[in-house]
Parts: sequence; C-alpha cells; structure tokens
Amino acid sequence: MVEPISIAWPLPGARKAQILAELETAVRAAMASVRNPVHDDKHVQRVRRQARRAAREMGVDPDLADLAALLHDLGRAVEHEHPGVNHADLSRAMSVELLARYEADLPAPLQAEVLHAIEKHSRVGCDTPLLATLKEADALDTLGAIGIARAVMTWAGGPDYDPERLRQAPVEWNPPRIHTMTDQLRFQMGLLREIQTEGGRRIARQRLSLMQAFWDQLWDEIEGKE
Repeated sequence: MVEPISIAWPLPGARKAQILAELETAVRAAMASVRNPVHDDKHVQRVRRQARRAAREMGVDPDLADLAALLHDLGRAVEHEHPGVNHADLSRAMSVELLARYEADLPAPLQAEVLHAIEKHSRVGCDTPLLATLKEADALDTLGAIGIARAVMTWAGGPDYDPERLRQAPVEWNPPRIHTMTDQLRFQMGLLREIQTEGGRRIARQRLSLMQAFWDQLWDEIEGKE
C-alpha cells in the first residue's frame, strides 16, 4: 500500500478550476470520436469523481487527481491508429502537449507526477499517492453494475464462456488467457487489489457483492443448476 502523503498544487482554486475546464473541453473534443462505451467520456467523468474522493484520503490535492483522471484515457482517441501500443503511453504523449501551455501554472515536478500516473495507470505496480488515487478510481469503474455492463460490452459478439473451463478464470492481468466475457468479468473483480482507501473499499465491497451474485447465478444457469 502506498502511504498517504501531502501533494499540493499551489495555485488558487479559481485558476485550477479554469484550467480543468479548458482541458475538459480539449479532452472531450479529442474523445468525441471514441465509439467504445467502455472507455468513452462518461467513463472519464466517473473516474474523475472517484479520483477526487480518493485523493482526499491519500493526501493528494483533489484538483491534481482530477487532472490526472481527466487525461488518463486520452490515448483511446487515437489507439486505433497505433495498434499494439499501450493506450496509456499514447495518453501520456498527448497530455505532454496539452500541459505544455500551462507550464507557469503547473510546475515541472507536478507535471512529471501527473504524467507518471497517466503512463502507469494500466500497468502493474503503484509507487506514488497520485498514481494510487488514479488506479483506485479507474478500478472502481470496473466493479458493480457498470462493471458487469463493461465486461459484456467488451466481449460483445465474442464467446461468453469456455465450456471446457467452467467457473475457472484468471484474476490477474494475463492477456493471453482472457478469451471470454467471463474471463474479463473475473479479471475485473480481481482489480479489488487496486483499492487502497477505506472509502474506496466500502464502495468496492458493495459493488463486488452484486458482481459475485451475478457470477454465481450465471454459472448456475449455464450448468443447469438453477
């Protein structure tokens, strides 16, 4: 677990709000072409809300966490043009360009913190409080009813489950083994490991109970045990 530590964005609140509003306009314009509802602007807005909440518990400036969350999936807008490239790397590159205009408002060390969180948010490991807030917020959006919907949308048109591997699915990120909707669902449930704050765990427990009930009922129906 990353220990909470005070990370502040030393700028008047009104100016931070103005910067966030300007960047939100730019991000929404860039992501207007994203047709995948799993990683669209609505996902970004949900992650922003959770990032602000988690930031308060982690001792991170909520506006700074909001900024990282706002930019974290920007690469989804262009990932179809860069097959095989991690979207987080694309998000970081695009964020560098957007943040360059705010060099006077966001000191280089803080820009580096934000860019680090964006780059690492979809990878294993967590080494800064800002990254912890972003990973928690992003993970919470894979849990609960929205998590079930996202798993189904991710595998729309693909196999629901593997009849040779009933009830067995990976819980760690292992792309070669994720072949079905139930694999995806179980992987998402395993993202509980990214939840570090007490407030986040309360939300996660409630959402996971719904997912577990769905999971059990789904397999009972598949196996004819209902």
